[in-house]
Amino acid sequence: MKLCTRALGEAVALVGFDFLLECWQDDPALQIVIKKLLAKFPQWGIACVDGAMVKWDE
Repeated sequence: MKLCTRALGEAVALVGFDFLLECWQDDPALQIVIKKLLAKFPQWGIACVDGAMVKWDE
């Protein structure tokens, strides 16, 4: 499972914020998964604030 999480983390880092935001808006079930990913990979600079996904530098 650890390898799978690492591979997923690297894949999401490559596709970027726009892809995550699109998934976030499309499916409420994915929001739970994305929240967990954002907690595991703070180096992405993306956070969930008041139910919205934001970049830290904006």
